[in-house]
Amino acid sequence: MIHKSLINASLKSIIFYKRAMSPYVSGQCNFSITCSEYAQKTISSKGIIKGLFLSLARIIICSIYPIIKRFNLSNKKISLKVFLFFSLLFIICISCTNFSPQGGWSNVVKDTDQEEYYVISDEGRLFQIQFNDQIPMINWSYPEEENGTSYSTPIIRQNSVIGATYKCKGQTCTGDIFELDKVSGDVLWKKTIPSKINSNLIVINDTLFVASLNNEKEDKINNASIYMISLKKGAVGEIIGKIPTEGEMWTGVHSYGEKNIIVGTMKGMIYSYNVDELLSVKDKKYSEALIFSHKFPHAINSPLVVHNKRLFFADIAGNFYSINLEDFKNNQLDKIKILTTNEWIINNPIFLNDEVYLFTLNGDIYVVDFDTNEVKDKFSIDKIVVGDPIILSDASDQEFLIPTEKNGIEIVSNNGFERGSSLGNYPTDKKLYSAPLINGRTLLIHTEDGEILFFNIKSRDLIYCLDLNKGSVCD
Repeated sequence: MIHKSLINASLKSIIFYKRAMSPYVSGQCNFSITCSEYAQKTISSKGIIKGLFLSLARIIICSIYPIIKRFNLSNKKISLKVFLFFSLLFIICISCTNFSPQGGWSNVVKDTDQEEYYVISDEGRLFQIQFNDQIPMINWSYPEEENGTSYSTPIIRQNSVIGATYKCKGQTCTGDIFELDKVSGDVLWKKTIPSKINSNLIVINDTLFVASLNNEKEDKINNASIYMISLKKGAVGEIIGKIPTEGEMWTGVHSYGEKNIIVGTMKGMIYSYNVDELLSVKDKKYSEALIFSHKFPHAINSPLVVHNKRLFFADIAGNFYSINLEDFKNNQLDKIKILTTNEWIINNPIFLNDEVYLFTLNGDIYVVDFDTNEVKDKFSIDKIVVGDPIILSDASDQEFLIPTEKNGIEIVSNNGFERGSSLGNYPTDKKLYSAPLINGRTLLIHTEDGEILFFNIKSRDLIYCLDLNKGSVCD
């Protein structure tokens, strides 16, 4: 099994090519379809791994073609040597790349009962942050030292906080799931499972649901499981169920209604379960609690969101789906509405009135009709977007705050004739893979390398930076 981070690196290589090299190469290389179109078709027909590497091989060929043409290297033997040289150079670059999990995707979350904030850093440590004389200070962290990494956002409960981290040795990963006392930071319970922890965690009926990838040693076909962990007195921290799924779950477990969970997998499967029935099944017959399931043609790499009784999600081929839940339950799949964007959508959409706003990895923003799933408008910020955008509103203005990979938090207007235009940004060159958090007059965001940035919302100035891993002001 090739590590997920290798897939991410391959994807970033394609994105780098598109932005840094494509404008030059496209004028020299006369393929019938573009590299991005080729990648989408190849991934769809050959699978994720093979598709990505075939796409990268095509990029190498397309990239060296101008060199062959420029220096008149038409001889087949010379051309082959040039191709092999650049292929070897590419392999060397890949081999020198750090493919260890990077983390740093955790959002900062605020305890509504207290002026306390929680976040998990790229070193796999959960922090509680408090303000002392308007200066943010680390109150406690767990564990004390680096412990792998995390893509999860903490879950705040009445007297405790739940976190999840994982670390890998080669292709074997172990995940820690734990609950801490909010006051002291002491461990209430911890479970280590032979799996990789994915992003979204859900608590329903005093039960924690965790999506996890099975280890290669015990599972050769990239299947996964949904762990159920009890949070009830007398059984707290006990694993009370393990629901098998066909395919990995990159975006974790999601919920809708009060008692339902839903997941999507990299083999195109969607499963939805009723939690009450899951907790009452006997002999691990989890299918008895299944509300609906279906296999789609492509891997599902986006969150699954239910809004006003409609389910929304996207796949790796760039299709955005919308379907009424009742139609899904009744297997009326011909009523699914599909919008083809040819772009990855890996963050949550924003719902405003009768419109759905989609934010693609490449920085395109689609305004989609809620009922028809058809595009009403489209604009672009031309920056890589991974974290979830949020809305900043006052009496007269409405703006999107969009975290970008290396270009700060972009501010995009959603007002009248200015709709879709950039209004500047909250500047930083740090990688941002998390969602911003508004707290009064301050904007907080967690960077990929474990820093919390504090911006003045009105002036957009950086007013403070807290380095979590060092426990001090940023350098």
